[in-house]
Amino acid sequence: MPATFDDVFRNATGNAPYAYQRRLAGDTAGRPCESQLINIPTGLGKTAA
Repeated sequence: MPATFDDVFRNATGNAPYAYQRRLAGDTAGRPCESQLINIPTGLGKTAA
């Protein structure tokens, strides 16, 4: 079975992804990952996103 985005993210960071990180990766919309401008407070995982 292929790894899910959550599996890959957890292996890379040691944390579960936030919902916005899943959306940025295209995991919930069935679309490819693309560069986007995001305005999120410090400490909420922008670098990992």
